[in-house]
Amino acid sequence: MTKCILLLIILSSMQSFSKGFSQEKIRLNLHEASIKQVFREIEKSTPYRFLYNDDLLAGKKKTSLTAMDASLDEVMKKVLENTPFQYSLSDNGLVIISVKNADVGDMTDFRITGVVSDDKGVPLSGVSVQLKGSNYTTTTDANGNYALTIHNINGGSLVGSLVMTYVGYSTKEIALNGQSVINVQMISESRSLDEVVVVGYGTQKKVDLTGAVSTIKSSKIEQMPVSNLSNALAGRISGVYVTQSTGTPGISSNVRIRAAASWNDSPPVYVIDGIVRDKQAFDALDASEVNEISVLKDAASAAIYGSRATNGVLLITTKHGNTGKPVISYTGSYSIDKPTRLQSVMGIVDQMKINDSYLSHDHWAYYAPDEVDYFTKRGKGYNWLDEIYQTPNIQKHTLNVSGGSESVKYFISGSYFDQHGFIPALKFNKFNLRANVEATISKNLTASLKLNTSQSSRSKYNWSGDNNSDDLNNAWSLLYESFSYVPPYLPDGRAIYPGWEHPLEVMKHGYWNTKGMNYDAVAALDFKVPGVQGLALRATYSKDIGSNYNKTFREKYKMYQVVTKGGTGKIYTTEETGNIFMAGDPGRESLGNTWDRNDSYQFNTQISYNRDFGKHHVDAVAVYEQYEYNFNSLSASRSDFPLAQKDQFSFTSDDVKGYYISGYETPDARISYLGRVNYSYNEKYL
Repeated sequence: MTKCILLLIILSSMQSFSKGFSQEKIRLNLHEASIKQVFREIEKSTPYRFLYNDDLLAGKKKTSLTAMDASLDEVMKKVLENTPFQYSLSDNGLVIISVKNADVGDMTDFRITGVVSDDKGVPLSGVSVQLKGSNYTTTTDANGNYALTIHNINGGSLVGSLVMTYVGYSTKEIALNGQSVINVQMISESRSLDEVVVVGYGTQKKVDLTGAVSTIKSSKIEQMPVSNLSNALAGRISGVYVTQSTGTPGISSNVRIRAAASWNDSPPVYVIDGIVRDKQAFDALDASEVNEISVLKDAASAAIYGSRATNGVLLITTKHGNTGKPVISYTGSYSIDKPTRLQSVMGIVDQMKINDSYLSHDHWAYYAPDEVDYFTKRGKGYNWLDEIYQTPNIQKHTLNVSGGSESVKYFISGSYFDQHGFIPALKFNKFNLRANVEATISKNLTASLKLNTSQSSRSKYNWSGDNNSDDLNNAWSLLYESFSYVPPYLPDGRAIYPGWEHPLEVMKHGYWNTKGMNYDAVAALDFKVPGVQGLALRATYSKDIGSNYNKTFREKYKMYQVVTKGGTGKIYTTEETGNIFMAGDPGRESLGNTWDRNDSYQFNTQISYNRDFGKHHVDAVAVYEQYEYNFNSLSASRSDFPLAQKDQFSFTSDDVKGYYISGYETPDARISYLGRVNYSYNEKYL
């Protein structure tokens, strides 16, 4: 009896505590829903959790309920109206449903007991056992036993679930379903310590790692509608910061590993299938052809790559074939992008009234009364952004084939990516094709060949106001800030002269296009030395050829002057004056081409030793690396088109004053000797 009276005191005090719990607002729109359904909907959108007797609520009346930013008390009064139930709210957000004026004798203690053990049946001590969403909690004793007592009003079966947590084991959640004895086996997470992680010039078990290494499988990113791997990594790996400065199609993000660790903030090193590459090669990969990405974050893990790895290393391994029948997989997606909210613009009538409230009548931005009346009747001005805006969209298609036998395994992948921006001139597409083949020549000798090609094309308008920037911020503001009293076009589609450059025509005349192509091959031989367990030799040769072709075209455009009316000439008509104006930007029409080509190879030989001696484990590697790289660039441009505006050099002027040509080349080479030795005892002491 004393226990029950104490419980009543606690329940009544909970309502006073609940006043300070939260100011959560609830939104509901339910028709003919059960009381339990209402509770579940509230749990989905708020931190509140409900504790009730499932048997008592079964078969009770259905209710229709609409709530907009209502408090919990307002909702509960409506839900429990004309029912025998009441509610109380604890200070931790637990909502307890009970019968009004319940007899003390109806209040019982619901006791749950059981044993918690590991996957081998060994009892676990110190496991946390908690009723989900409540303060009811306990821990297991030395024999793995636990007992949890829950105050259950009105008896009957109790709904909810038990959550069990223990360091080194996966969290377990078990539904009560009225059970009084619940025995649980926890699954150890230590198995993951036997997983192999790709590190510099080799692999290691997680248990043997001494540095900070994180990994991500391609399954986590390959379905994402992004144009490159840099964008796909955003928010996916701890310690990796991905910043995207613009949503322009084809533009990748900046990748940084932890804090900058060098004075010049150099980028991380990118290693693809054991070959040191650059960020452009990384972004050219399609996620569907990637097997795993490992990130070496600290000095200990990245030291083998020397000073160039001051800011970390990204190791990328591509997929390979498996023994079995051919497996063909296709994935396709189409998506559209919509801004959360476009910046709202003041209506033209309000603009006019504000201007007229403080400007003198002779100011160019002053609006005459007849102009204010005209646009008041018209109801709106002219929205230049709406004239050109299109819904951005992305489509992606991938087709993979993999399989093989014990002697030969293969993986072949093809992918196509296409993206269109909010302006028709903004486009990007990419095509990838990869073939990875591995052949077992003899018991101890394996050969592999990886061939890859990628082609991309990116287009945008060519306007000096953006200074060739990819963020397009000036074009965006130009569209927003264009005077809304000026119509952009005549009925037949010709551009109206607004008194300055025409933002829409700027984006339709001229272009900036670039096309990239890349071809690379990696051939490798792996030999296990017979008679010496754990000793292996490896030789790798990689050849990479890439090119970029950029073409720019800048042309003037025509604008047609129309008759204006109104006190200050701000009412534009469709009647033409006969005057035609040529655009002032560009100041001079031009055509330009730039060719870039890079050619490199990397040759590696390495010897590795990996063996266990009882509880002792030794892992050592020594590498010789040779690398050569050449880059060539040639640019040429010519100005003026005396006969016709055609984007060909044959149509440009012969005036040598409009000629421009430049070029340069950059060679690079290195020879490296490096090694690493790891020792561990009993998989504990490293």
